[in-house]
Amino acid sequence: MEYLENIISTLDEAEKAHFDGMREQLEAANTWHSIDTKAAVLAAQLSAEVDQLQKAVKANGLVYKTEMKNGAVMHRKNPEHTLLQESRSRLFSVLKELGMTAGSRSRLRMDAGADTETDVIAELRAQLD
Repeated sequence: MEYLENIISTLDEAEKAHFDGMREQLEAANTWHSIDTKAAVLAAQLSAEVDQLQKAVKANGLVYKTEMKNGAVMHRKNPEHTLLQESRSRLFSVLKELGMTAGSRSRLRMDAGADTETDVIAELRAQLD
């Protein structure tokens, strides 16, 4: 447990707030286990990163202007927007692994249902034997 507490202690204030929120949600859904700590820490870090990048893109826009040597103005995509898109994608992947998306929750319920169906079939076979 000390190892996991050390991982959590590396989080800054914003990341810790995201981590605590995710942990509360997972505990409320009865899906939290301490083994999820590393993934939840990563999700919290990515979530805080997405927040920072979103603020930067909002302040600086999706494109910026640059003047070329010949005096022409060129519009370029803001690199912060590219980073934001990549961070969102990585965050979504981690959230899926934690069961924190609609699709992943649906699959978890289906998997749980499949186990229940298997148990029912096993019980029926046992009764026939």
